[in-house]
Amino acid sequence: MENKIHEIALTGGPCSGKTTGIKKMQKKFTKDGYKVFIGREIATDVILGGVGDMAELAKKDMKQFIEVQRRILWENLDQRKNVLERAKIFRNEKCLVLYDSTAMDGKAYMLPGAYERILKQERLTYFDVRDCFHGGVYLVTAAEGAEKFYTLKNNKARYESTLKAAREMDRKRRNVWLGHPHFRIIDNSTGFKKKMKRLYNTINSFLGNIEIERRFLLGSPPDFSHPALAEAVKIPIVQDYLLSDGATERVQERRYGSFSVYYRTKKIKIAGSESAQQEFEEIIPEEEYRRLKERKDPKARTVFKNRYHFIYKFQHFELDQILSPRRIWKLEIELLKEDDKISRPPFLDFKDEITGKAKYSNYGIARGL
Repeated sequence: MENKIHEIALTGGPCSGKTTGIKKMQKKFTKDGYKVFIGREIATDVILGGVGDMAELAKKDMKQFIEVQRRILWENLDQRKNVLERAKIFRNEKCLVLYDSTAMDGKAYMLPGAYERILKQERLTYFDVRDCFHGGVYLVTAAEGAEKFYTLKNNKARYESTLKAAREMDRKRRNVWLGHPHFRIIDNSTGFKKKMKRLYNTINSFLGNIEIERRFLLGSPPDFSHPALAEAVKIPIVQDYLLSDGATERVQERRYGSFSVYYRTKKIKIAGSESAQQEFEEIIPEEEYRRLKERKDPKARTVFKNRYHFIYKFQHFELDQILSPRRIWKLEIELLKEDDKISRPPFLDFKDEITGKAKYSNYGIARGL
């Protein structure tokens, strides 16, 4: 029997514990029975392989800098293809691929619009460089909350010599992942040992298909002039529910400019819990999406919404503007544990917590509950 190959992108800021984390996770998940494959950090190979200080190159010759970034992007994509081909040899085993940074991280080092121009020139989309991974995990730099441990000594390709520079690069690298549907941030609120445990638990949550979410109803539209929302990434979504036995099943079209990605999702409630459910999600071709829509639940209307991804206090939030069949604003956050603490964004108008309230679920809205 063939098993799913799970791909997890592990990225982070300068001196965040990413390289150590990759090694620890490989050891832990191998012990758990997984065949673990590692995608190395291409940018470090390129820098140490002769290109040198990328920041200096950008100042000296922007054209050369852009072309090096283009090569880093393609070498990442080629590596992913090769790693997946190796993993497919072992499809009868549980396979996990951990990537030490990806093609997406290069965007953090470029001027606004430059990365998108490269994607367009190479006929690529955000799906090819970001959303193709089953999960994305971001480790926050030691310069944010663990300052005494920040160092340049353990990575010759690191050039952020001050805490301020490290924090700014951390913010940029973090934000390029906004828009991924399953993106988690691990900060330095605990010691490093517990940080690694949280990393292990986060990856495990992706592998176990357990989704824990809390949801809130807003009393008024948000103010997008707030700095946290000014950097939000907007993704239009069209969502239809299917006739299904014993589970909630849906198909989605998520739009990225002129390009769309299609998903099929099945959710099964976990008895005794309002916030936890099993979620099985897969990316499907457009043809399958059209075919599945033929068994659309006739009692459920199509849900149209805009989803805004943003970060507040190292938490990844999803802000949904439901356009039809009802007009409401909802806020969602994925958690590791049901009792995880949440720092609510004070710039939002919270009206009520709606976790577990069927009337405000997307399915409930589609059914007109």
